[in-house]
Amino acid sequence: MRWTLSLAALPSLALLLLAGCAGPDFRVPPDADATADILPAEGEAPAEPFTLAVQVRREHAGGEPVTGVGVVVFGTSEDAAVEYARTDAAGNAALRFFVGGTASVAVGGADGLTTEEALDVALGPPGETRVLEVFLYDQERTLAVGGSFPLALGLPGQPAAADVAVDLAADPAVEAAYLDRLVGLDVTLAWTNSPTASGDLHAAVRSGDGAVQRTGGDERQLPADGAHEEELHLGEQDARALGWAAQASGLHLRAASRGPVVAVDALAFTFEGTATFRGSDLVIA
Repeated sequence: MRWTLSLAALPSLALLLLAGCAGPDFRVPPDADATADILPAEGEAPAEPFTLAVQVRREHAGGEPVTGVGVVVFGTSEDAAVEYARTDAAGNAALRFFVGGTASVAVGGADGLTTEEALDVALGPPGETRVLEVFLYDQERTLAVGGSFPLALGLPGQPAAADVAVDLAADPAVEAAYLDRLVGLDVTLAWTNSPTASGDLHAAVRSGDGAVQRTGGDERQLPADGAHEEELHLGEQDARALGWAAQASGLHLRAASRGPVVAVDALAFTFEGTATFRGSDLVIA
């Protein structure tokens, strides 16, 4: 019998994907095989194992296979030694369990990619095979987006803020996965005040419900006083709150003005910076 489980569906299947939970570090030998046998510490092993076929891909099931990445078995409910494997050229590893109950699996150690973790995976009967799909994500993404304030005469009531969407992925499921792992945001808002387009701008972020979550430091600017930059930095607590709030409609950056924008020509601006992501806190080397 063969059936498939994806880490993307863990909450509904009572498998927990952890973020921000401290745990031990694991070192996987560089020459570790793509198959690992998990044997009981004592007693006789069954004649046939239950096999967990681990398939590691970037971001989604059709993504690039992640080769040579560490796969660690730990926390078995029945007494057994911690075992290791590394994915093969196809991004796959086979974990052969000669114990029953449950076990936890962590996958990681690839440069620039997250570590992901599944706890208390239910092990099936001997002779059965189960597929565990694990998706790894970039630890950092470069952001570069732009927008503009349209024609405005600086009158009260005219728009004093402009939002731009940040697309982390084309696939909504992958976008949601990145937002769920967001732990840092560092961006710089840049624009130029000219005689025909000026604003006293600062940087902010907006959640899906339209509320401004956090604003950057504001240094007052004057009309036609040239180039400006404003920075915005979100630490882990604020970034996680933003990521969860933005699940419904995505991440938006906001250029906001302390007063009405004067723009005979459109006042253009850019945001550049990085977003940082983390899955599990486990470190696999």
